[in-house]
Formats: sequence, C-alpha cells, structure tokens
Amino acid sequence: MRPTIERFAEAAAEKGFDVVYPFACKWYNDWVDTLPAEAAEKVLKLPSFARGDRCTAIVVGNSKAVWPKFTEWYKQAEEGRGEASLDHPFDAFTKRCLVDAGERTMTADGIRHEYFWSSRTVEGKLVPLQRAAECSGLAYLDHATHLCIHKVFGAWFSLRCVLVVDLPFECTVPPEPAPRLISDDEEARAKVVLQEALALGQTTEAQLCKVMHGPNDPWASWPWKKWVELRDVVQFGKEHRFTDQQIEYHYTKNKEKLRRELFAAS
Repeated sequence: MRPTIERFAEAAAEKGFDVVYPFACKWYNDWVDTLPAEAAEKVLKLPSFARGDRCTAIVVGNSKAVWPKFTEWYKQAEEGRGEASLDHPFDAFTKRCLVDAGERTMTADGIRHEYFWSSRTVEGKLVPLQRAAECSGLAYLDHATHLCIHKVFGAWFSLRCVLVVDLPFECTVPPEPAPRLISDDEEARAKVVLQEALALGQTTEAQLCKVMHGPNDPWASWPWKKWVELRDVVQFGKEHRFTDQQIEYHYTKNKEKLRRELFAAS
C-alpha cells in the first residue's frame, strides 16, 4: 500500500472507518463492460485520471468500530445544536470524516481524488458499492441472497464510498474472488428470509435495486427486522455483529430515539 493511502487508512480508522481496500479501477470497469446495455445505462464507470488501466480506487467502509466514534460526535454536535439538526447525522459524520481524511493525506500530497458515495448519482447512474467490493476481492457477494460478506467481518460491515485516487495501481491482474463465506444450508435459509422480506415490503427481487437506490428511504415502510434476520443467517463473522442500537439506527435513521438513548445513558 502506498504511503499516502496508508496515511488515509490510518486517518479513516481513527474515526471508525476500518475498511479501506485499494484495487484497480480497471477490475470494476471491466465488470461494467460485461453488462447488457440496459443494465449498463444505470451504472457509472470509475474515472482513470488519464492513467488508463492503472488508476487506483479504494473501497471504504466500516465495522461496528464506527459506532462509538459516531455517538461521541453526535452527542457533542447535539449539545452545540449544529450538525445534529441535519436529517441524517450519520451521513454527515461519514462525509466529514472521510473528506477530512482525504484532505489531510491526498490533498496535502497534491494528489487528485474523487469520492463516489453510496447515494451519489451522476445523470441517473451510480457506482454499486457491493459490486466494487466484489471486484476488488474485499468481499464475497452472494447473488442468490444479495448478501455481501467480508473476509473478516462477515455480513456485519457497511460500505460507504469508493474513492478514486490519481495514483498508479501496479497490479492489473484481477484478484481471485473472495472465498464463498456462506454455507449451502445458510444460503437456503437466507433465500427464504429474502422472499419473506420482499413479500412484506410488497416488492419483487427484480425491483430491489431500484427501491434501495431510489430517492426515498426504503426502510421507512419496509420490514427492516427481516433484513437483520437475513444478515443473522450468516454465521461467519457473527462476533462482529453490530450492537442493537447501531442496527436499529442503521435501518430506521430514527435520530430522536437515538438522542434520547444517548442522553439517558450520560
């Protein structure tokens, strides 16, 4: 890992974003090239900063390590009535921390970089972070259940962005895929839970991506506890399961309840 990226990883980890995984933009862009025309119209390719096949990208995410960092920041922000008034304080925290990490490292070293957030669209296109994680070799993506399973954290991690960096990536040969981290029995059970979740949410598997990346919060009316049940099916990495508080906020974004819990505990 190059020194600038190592420093970025350290700065991100200080704030709980402990998943930082460099890869070649080409690996993801080659996957985009395999898509049928209709699907490719909805997917954004990563830029290369004129480096062609050798431009570097980084998948950035977090385990449960982010939660105490966020709640500490949120309490301080709430006391100051500043950023806590935002609709989605965790999103604000994420962007503040990762942009700051980029400024302290990439910008300080004069290196161009660009963030592609999970919610960012460009002319209706986006970078599907689960696919980027799969192409990079960071995680196993189970296409039958849509579970993205990290090689350490299992199902208990979250993807926040892909960061493209104007640095050469020396290896252009794609990595071996991440090992299959879900058993046949677990996959069978997960398929059942997925269909139950879709039925309760009154949607279909074909519509799932559109719903998840649409303009509205999918969890406002969806049975979010079924999606937790889906993740709980995977036994690998279960020791890294999020706390109940983190899980509920992750799916409901109920900052009023979170605020009450945090200040009741202080």
